[in-house]
Amino acid sequence: EVVFSTKTQNPFGTRADWTVGGFYLDQESFYEGRIDLNYTATAMFPIGLDFIHGPDPTPAKTWAVFAHSAVHLTEAADLTVGARYSDEQKDYTHLRHNPDGTVPSFIPGMPNFQVGPVNGLPDHFEDTRVDWRVGLDYNFSDNLMSYVQTSTGYKGGGVNPRPFFPEQRASFAPETLTAYELGFKSTLLDRRMRLNGAVFFNDYEDIQLTLNACETPFGPLPAAPCAKPANVGSAEVKGAELEIEFYPVEGLSLDASASYLDFEYTEIRSGALSGSSTRSPLEMVTPYTPEWKASAGISYQFPATAIGRFGARLDANYQSSVYTNATNDFTNLIDSYTLTNARLSWMGQEDVWEEALEVTNLTDELYYLTIFDQRTSVGQVTGQPGFPRMYGLTLKRRF
Repeated sequence: EVVFSTKTQNPFGTRADWTVGGFYLDQESFYEGRIDLNYTATAMFPIGLDFIHGPDPTPAKTWAVFAHSAVHLTEAADLTVGARYSDEQKDYTHLRHNPDGTVPSFIPGMPNFQVGPVNGLPDHFEDTRVDWRVGLDYNFSDNLMSYVQTSTGYKGGGVNPRPFFPEQRASFAPETLTAYELGFKSTLLDRRMRLNGAVFFNDYEDIQLTLNACETPFGPLPAAPCAKPANVGSAEVKGAELEIEFYPVEGLSLDASASYLDFEYTEIRSGALSGSSTRSPLEMVTPYTPEWKASAGISYQFPATAIGRFGARLDANYQSSVYTNATNDFTNLIDSYTLTNARLSWMGQEDVWEEALEVTNLTDELYYLTIFDQRTSVGQVTGQPGFPRMYGLTLKRRF
């Protein structure tokens, strides 16, 4: 990556900061794994797959040029503009072998015959993008600044890295976002309080999710096994964020933050979120998208003593319920939870020695980090629980 920056006079007679640069990436990599899917999808269709995936060559090239400028319109107002042109190319060669290294036969009934036709097939993806940003900020005083901005961004597209049948070979487009944000940042009460807030609206298109059911050569309906990335549709995302830090007296600090997110699909591609569910597709949300998140903490640094300084902190973090699959259902729902942590610390007089006693998940809450819902394919649901209440004692020395 090469970047140049400088300051120059703009046409309005005030100063402007500008940056231009370029980026180039040429990557050679391989994707490999052992895939063991010994289950029965239907009474008439036993999967019985156990094969070596790859090593698949996955070369990729990306280059971009960009420019950014901050124009100081007045002593209080700045206008920011920027743009970036990106070019991406990705190639992929699918290789499939039996565990003993032999190539799967195409003959029905032979080991891994289903994936045999995929062996040696190539795929290619390429795309160009122009993204931009425009922002305006204004300083009402030394302690209050507000801003408004709009920008675009994207997550690159590609090809399905793990097709089980040739019918599942497909490229997917980049997902794109146009973001609008209005916010403020402030320092209040003689610099003892910091308060920041923002509201935003995102126009989210060509959303990329991994499908659990897609094309097979055995019928017109989507089926398993499937792990295909696809563009499922578009959505509007509205939200707000607020954070505060407050230092009411010497040694005491309070902090809190909260965010609200309203995700709403405006379009869903036909068959994209197929599968068994008690919710209609337009009522669904993307995986791991909580509506509410909040945190709060209190810390106190006790006055110094002859043996050093002592401190204490208590904090809590809340997250509302989330779904873990693109196709939302009660079997992939993680309920809301609150985690509370506590910490007592000691620092020696010369800041050389430090000791701390910590307790995480103070209330011993049972919660899950992930849920892997394979109910419609292998007939099982697995989950990864979070850590229970844990204690820790640390001793640190600075040299």
